[in-house]
Amino acid sequence: MQKSQKNGEGSQLMANPKLVEEICKTLRKSTDKKLNIKFRLGIDDKHINYLDIGKIAQDTGIDYVILHARTKDQMYSGHANWDHIRKLKENLQIPVIANGDIFSVEDFIKVIDLTKADGVMLARGAMGNPFLFKEIKDYIKTGNYNKPSPIEIVDQLIDQYKLELKYKEEKLVVTQMRKHLSWYIKGLENSSKICDLVNKLKTIDEVMDELENYKSTLKG
Repeated sequence: MQKSQKNGEGSQLMANPKLVEEICKTLRKSTDKKLNIKFRLGIDDKHINYLDIGKIAQDTGIDYVILHARTKDQMYSGHANWDHIRKLKENLQIPVIANGDIFSVEDFIKVIDLTKADGVMLARGAMGNPFLFKEIKDYIKTGNYNKPSPIEIVDQLIDQYKLELKYKEEKLVVTQMRKHLSWYIKGLENSSKICDLVNKLKTIDEVMDELENYKSTLKG
């Protein structure tokens, strides 16, 4: 990320609206497929220009935009200011997608009610909680949703290990999945103990055995 920022890429592009316009025009000329751009509020609190970037996107034929309601300098600190998403929605005719601090169905309801956005983009909220996509989908369809049981959570975690193994070497999966393990089982019974234990294991078979043993101790 630091390299892209130094090169004027990523969210640093917001400091160069003319270049954003050129890129959007070039992209639009290159394809008839749906196009979107994702951007932040601006570089920092003194340079808030998301409305300008949104209008550039609309005027150059971009189909919809996604706004992460923080500045570049904020990274992921503080809170996403959803009120800016509302303002962008009020000023554009193309769809606006809300992004930032959507960790639950309750957050989804709040951000849609406040901003009238056309949809949401999930990111960190789905780390260790892929169930969130279905929960929101169920809520939209029925007005209700069910949280996964502890056993369902561990089953999903095991499935992700298996999926990762289809594309990566075993050693890489064992090490890279350690952070996912902590995200998945955070808040479950004995989660810290299990993380410490699994993080010391070297093979996928050892990991699977430990997770199955852990699952047998859980209720629901």
